[in-house]
Amino acid sequence: LLALAAGPGLSTAGDTLLLEGDRRIEVEDWWVDGEVLVYRKYGGTVGIPHASVVEVLEGDDGSDRLAQPPAGGVGYPGSAPPRPQPAAPPLVVPAGDAAASADSWEAELALLEERLRLHPDERAAVHDRMARIRTQMGNERYQSDDLRGAIDSYEAAVELSPTLRVARLNLASAYLSAGRNAQALRQADITLEAYPNDPEALSLKGEALYRTEQLDGAIRAWTKAQEAAPSQALSERLDKARREQEVGGEYQRSDGAHFTVRYDSEQADTAVGKEIVDYLESEFDRLVARYNHLPPAVIVVVLYPTRQFHAVTGTPEWTGGLFDGKVRV
Repeated sequence: LLALAAGPGLSTAGDTLLLEGDRRIEVEDWWVDGEVLVYRKYGGTVGIPHASVVEVLEGDDGSDRLAQPPAGGVGYPGSAPPRPQPAAPPLVVPAGDAAASADSWEAELALLEERLRLHPDERAAVHDRMARIRTQMGNERYQSDDLRGAIDSYEAAVELSPTLRVARLNLASAYLSAGRNAQALRQADITLEAYPNDPEALSLKGEALYRTEQLDGAIRAWTKAQEAAPSQALSERLDKARREQEVGGEYQRSDGAHFTVRYDSEQADTAVGKEIVDYLESEFDRLVARYNHLPPAVIVVVLYPTRQFHAVTGTPEWTGGLFDGKVRV
């Protein structure tokens, strides 16, 4: 047994939370943020009062252990973020041999520029090498949480060598991390024009479609990706999308500048949906100022009847809301 003496930011994988009344929750990750214990399960994060957790059963000491999927869905990093937020997709593949440092990359780029000046007939080969260096620089910046710098590097690589698959896929991944879903989708589609069954491109396309509530397209893309390269993580992501489609496929949709709200039309009419969107939009500027953060993409809010909420999220009956990249209530 592990007493709850963890400080902020601690994350332990594959544990069971023991709550008052002998209730148990098997979790993929958990960490403490002030007076709240945050756990990750089913690809989302839930916060509960820290004081309500009696003990944590570590690792396989918990009974009826569930198989632990990678956190956050397809290809997402397994380490927990410092506070609840959707994880970002990783780099797809490396760009080739890495230079020793940023300075040596810049030095090689300068040499290649001079070679191109002296030997313009070698443009294709020189541009390919420069694009691979730019991609490697993008990887380094991405892994250092310099997302803007990573995107700049990948964009430069794609401009130098439009057919360099790794650069385009890593650019799509970085766009997703930045919430630029339409641009990520564009990069995935360009890759699929050349490689129609590329599993990484299909996975990225599915993610971009899923995040923009295009569930039919996301399911098609992920199904093809699963056929091309079967994966447990992708299978679970696909199952979740299918559950959403089965429960909410006919939900009404109301769109604002910063929010998209989907809801059961049998429970609320169009006027109610518009009223909810209008209220969220009226609060947007205040929330941006309060949290000093401007969301990069439209925020999707899905409102479920209670039974459907639990059917989609697989959460305990006492859970009233979940954020897994979408706000689910």
